[in-house]
Amino acid sequence: VWKTKTEFLLLIIFVALAAASKVASLALIGPVLFIKLPNLGRSKFLILITSVFLLVWGTYGFRWQTIYNHSSLNLPFGGYLRAIKENYLFAKRGQPIFFQEQLSSFSPIFKTPLTILFKTSLPLLLLALWGVVSNLGTRKNFRTISSYLIIFGCVFIVGLVKPLSFSIRHLLIAEIGLIFIATQLKIKTLPKLIVLFILLAWQVAGFAKALPQPITFTNELAGRQPYRIFTDSDLDWGQGLIELKNEISLRKIDRYQLAYFGNVNPANYLPSFTRIKDSNPVGSLPIEPLDYDQTIIISVTCYYQCGYYLDPKLKSPSLIAKSFLIFNDN
Repeated sequence: VWKTKTEFLLLIIFVALAAASKVASLALIGPVLFIKLPNLGRSKFLILITSVFLLVWGTYGFRWQTIYNHSSLNLPFGGYLRAIKENYLFAKRGQPIFFQEQLSSFSPIFKTPLTILFKTSLPLLLLALWGVVSNLGTRKNFRTISSYLIIFGCVFIVGLVKPLSFSIRHLLIAEIGLIFIATQLKIKTLPKLIVLFILLAWQVAGFAKALPQPITFTNELAGRQPYRIFTDSDLDWGQGLIELKNEISLRKIDRYQLAYFGNVNPANYLPSFTRIKDSNPVGSLPIEPLDYDQTIIISVTCYYQCGYYLDPKLKSPSLIAKSFLIFNDN
């Protein structure tokens, strides 16, 4: 791997572009490079790190005056480091986060394991566990499993100690580690092959059920009210307008009030509705007072961020379109 000069140059370009585009990509690339370090060699590894740093330094685009702040000489430097610094300061001061229907400034330490447990499909969890157990007696194969566990463990530990909301989109790399482990299964008998096909069919069916909003996916352990466990970007990014439109049509709802969370104008997708207090900066309709006699539809994130969860008249909702709560549905 990476033995020729061309292969090594492509590796440098790939890692540099990935690092400059999304710092979170290093959570996967870093452990993989660490695992492959013996094949790469120490000298090439140092060249790789230096080259990537210089390429990011030279292309990130933020300019910083380098000599006493009086020189016209500017070098493109600081943007990447500035982003890391701002994230660090942001983490120190916290941010509002709703988790398990509680508001806090910092996510609790158990958020990461709960998120991985409930938002990973049970077939994948079982296949990964099976992959570990089936390779315990084989030193060579278990060494490969250990490499994949490093990828999972790095992401898991960072998510565990990070004080802010480390959402599912940041933990997806840990899922890749589980998938790699599951691929190491040793299937030599017909009963095991049948079990494998059952788990794969379960996986496909679960994913199909989550469409067209896979971000709302939770496994069977989360129950029928997953919004009581997850809010914010773990469940609702304002992605459910089209499915909500179909739901409104099926229920034959003519008049309703809507509080929407997202960055698109829901009036472009939904029939006439009355807008109430929401988290929608591009909404075109005026905000009206809440009318408890009408059907009320509130996105899950809006329910918490806008304070509706404190209203004693807005309790025991039903979940529709995977990310909206409906009240007074007659």
